[in-house]
Amino acid sequence: GCTRAFWRGRADREVAYLVAEKSNNPRWALPAGFNLNMDPRSRYYDPTNPDHPPLPPDDPYGHVYMHRVHGKRGAPWWHVNGELPQLPNPGWRQRLAEYCQMTPEGAVKLDLAGAVALSYIHQPSHRMQLETLYLSALDVSAERFRFNLQVYPGAGLSFLRAGQAQNGVTATPASPGHPAIVVPRSQLTQSNGAAPGASAVLSKEFVTGGTLLVNFANSFVWQLAGPHTNATNSLINMSLVQPLLSGGGRIITMETLTLAERTLLANLRWYERWRQAWFLYMAVGTNTTGSNQVTRKGGAFGGTGLTGFNGNSVGGLGGVAANAGFSGVGAFGGAGAGGGGTTAAIAGAAGGNVGNLQGFYGLLQLQININNLENALNLQIRTLRLLEANLEAGLIDITQVDLYRQSIETNKANLIALRINFENSKDVFKQSFLGLPPDLPMVFDDPLIEQFRLIDPRLNDLQVTIADYTERVGTLGGNT
Repeated sequence: GCTRAFWRGRADREVAYLVAEKSNNPRWALPAGFNLNMDPRSRYYDPTNPDHPPLPPDDPYGHVYMHRVHGKRGAPWWHVNGELPQLPNPGWRQRLAEYCQMTPEGAVKLDLAGAVALSYIHQPSHRMQLETLYLSALDVSAERFRFNLQVYPGAGLSFLRAGQAQNGVTATPASPGHPAIVVPRSQLTQSNGAAPGASAVLSKEFVTGGTLLVNFANSFVWQLAGPHTNATNSLINMSLVQPLLSGGGRIITMETLTLAERTLLANLRWYERWRQAWFLYMAVGTNTTGSNQVTRKGGAFGGTGLTGFNGNSVGGLGGVAANAGFSGVGAFGGAGAGGGGTTAAIAGAAGGNVGNLQGFYGLLQLQININNLENALNLQIRTLRLLEANLEAGLIDITQVDLYRQSIETNKANLIALRINFENSKDVFKQSFLGLPPDLPMVFDDPLIEQFRLIDPRLNDLQVTIADYTERVGTLGGNT
């Protein structure tokens, strides 16, 4: 019952029960069986045993200090569970086709719904919300445990040898009216509470602030020399303390439990709001997730009650996992990849500084702008041929043609810059929005954006083909 697997399973069951208890409204209810088991399709999935995790890759120079530091040998257990060869899940790319549309070339084809689903699997920010919700449920469990009957058993064993006397040693000589006290040569004593740290203590805290302590101790003594006798002694005492002024009353005693319970309920609502804010962030790049974060109060996190209370309830006992993000790493603060510190930079890159859209639709807008500029540039090139023909016929002067050529070169430069911006924006979107590496091939398409295509790409291709054919025919006619 003291293994890591036992307590991990018990914590999972406790959290699942508490989350199900608070999922009392379909607006914020979570599916039954809430847990932190990671999706095997995620690139962060760890297929190893969670109760005996292997050692992750480490800095070889820093790892030396794990075994010996300042001339002193370190713990020998670092490699007992083996070593993890690599951090990312090695099979996550092969499983993309199971839940994503793929192009014949092997690229991931995304619409908005697919992008959001992909981010839920791979984005560390989403994982951080689930972990905080899990810890918030454990805070409630810790507060409820305060009012449970708590038992602290103990036992001790001692052996006393009094010397070389045949039948015993006189510890206290006889005196008038008092016989001599003889200690047996050997004596074995088993204590259940007789020795310090060996008592069985029952503790109960009441909602009124009272505390009941019951101490029960047994002592069994066997004399192994002499008459071989034994003796049993029992002791029980109890105390009840009920504060009447300071620290007394339900309003004080129930405060931390009430706040922890309300926080867990609020966190379920905040998580649902975070998902809606995340969808908005994915769609148009408007980041309101920072004001819709799941938070913690009470329990192991502390920050409640009259001790350490700072008005905001964000401090407290040790701050267990208070500053820890995904997998215990505080990587999503103000300047993290998923935090608000780089929101402006991400929004600018994803939006391309063109129009008002950002996020996924900002990328689609960039695609539309590139297509429109390509169409305009092709039209300019075709028009330039007519101007050059008019120049040869003497209908216009060279200044008009040169100005038009300059306009074409400017649009070519703008097109190159727009394409570079689009590629950079794709990389930012993959990393910061989806949690994926930038080298993953990906195409973006959504039916909603089709209504903004001014010219069908097939029509533009047909016009280019006709223009090329016309030029070739004209060239052949001139040569003949």
